[in-house]
Amino acid sequence: MTQKAAEGWLGQSGEVAKWGRNDQWDIGLGKIATVQQHVPISQPRSGAPAKPVLAKTSQPLRVPAPHTPCAVYFSLPLVLATVAVAASGAADEWPGFRGPNGDGTVAALPANWSAPKLVWKQPVAGECHAGMAVADGVLVTPDHDEGNDFYRCLDARTGAERWVRKFPNGREMQYGAGPRANPLVHDGKVVVLSAFGELYCLDLKTGRTLWQKDFSKDFGTRAVPTWGFCGSPVVAAGKLIVQAKNVMALDPGTGKVLWQGDAAGVNYSTPVVGTFGGVEQVITFDAVSLGGWQLADGKRLWKLPVPHQRGYIVPSPVKVGARILITVEDEGGQLFGFDAQGRIGPEPVASNESLLSEVPTATLAADLLLAAAPGLVLLDAKKDLQQLWKSGKERALRGDLHIIAAKDRALTFNPKGHLSLLAVRLNGLELLGQEKLCEATLMHPSLAGGCIYVRDSEKAYCYDLRK
Repeated sequence: MTQKAAEGWLGQSGEVAKWGRNDQWDIGLGKIATVQQHVPISQPRSGAPAKPVLAKTSQPLRVPAPHTPCAVYFSLPLVLATVAVAASGAADEWPGFRGPNGDGTVAALPANWSAPKLVWKQPVAGECHAGMAVADGVLVTPDHDEGNDFYRCLDARTGAERWVRKFPNGREMQYGAGPRANPLVHDGKVVVLSAFGELYCLDLKTGRTLWQKDFSKDFGTRAVPTWGFCGSPVVAAGKLIVQAKNVMALDPGTGKVLWQGDAAGVNYSTPVVGTFGGVEQVITFDAVSLGGWQLADGKRLWKLPVPHQRGYIVPSPVKVGARILITVEDEGGQLFGFDAQGRIGPEPVASNESLLSEVPTATLAADLLLAAAPGLVLLDAKKDLQQLWKSGKERALRGDLHIIAAKDRALTFNPKGHLSLLAVRLNGLELLGQEKLCEATLMHPSLAGGCIYVRDSEKAYCYDLRK
């Protein structure tokens, strides 16, 4: 077999990006069933089939926003911030929560829809909603059965098992007792976290334990959160950021505590690191407030009480230039600014009460926010979070949508396992295609090397999205 080039992907510059394709990708590829016709998004057709389908025509469906008087389309200026990438090809990796930049954006997505090709599938032990890390040619996925947690390392191209670690866990928890946090691959290691606060740093090649911490025994965490420890580990400036009883920075190589920042327990979101008001800081939720901790030494800079009647906050804060967006299901979306000392303002500079995401985090591309509200919405971050459009009754675009964005394309993934490719416009959107990839899951999908990785309670899957 000769190598094939995958074409038709839009890069950040708008040029077509190409990936080399190894012979191994062609082994056992099974094309999944192609669906037959479009189901409109904003104006669903009466009697439409339960499963969304694709058009046989080569012309994609254009759907104006519900409030748009005519179908006029403008190119969406999604100029994503460029992140320097080492020659190792990190742009084609998904090393931790929400991808290479930690913000749900990638360098390229398909320009046109092509039915995803099943590359491989592997059985898993049971229900587990943690995401997967894909880096250095391997995939690391947490797993769980009735008596154990597992961390499995698979060959990202073939699905072959490299190693597996098993840790006893016969406890019970709603949505299963398996890990929730996305593994983090960093510097030849993978850091994983159980729902009960057991933190392990494993050698990526062998799975050998390099160091470990127990949030209860080592850091005095008195109680496990109702739905477990969900915040994923993050690396910034040589520090591993985790949230036990307090917000903490550890040495990624040894597990040594570098600092502990005072906090009132934990919530369920993942911290974000950035410079706000001229100060580099960690921003995350504790049990009662939003807070900022100085990255250098863990000093708590500020706290902002955040009411949340349901008792949990899952969406992570989102960096919007020099501001921060928070999403609380009871309160909607709120955008806050900072003073010259890095302290958050007491009142939001903008808000949108319709942004009621329960689980997924919004994805920012340039000054535009794509978010689950529920349903899919596009907000203008520079114009007081003004809503530009919202999807209609399309089934695959309802509920808790995880979003991956690049330029004027977006992938959405819903809890029923449907993947959709969208062309995003200021006044509407084009549904380019959609397909069911797996059964029910709450995980965030991983995209690396032109392939998307998902799992349900029975199998882990790799699909090639390239032509």
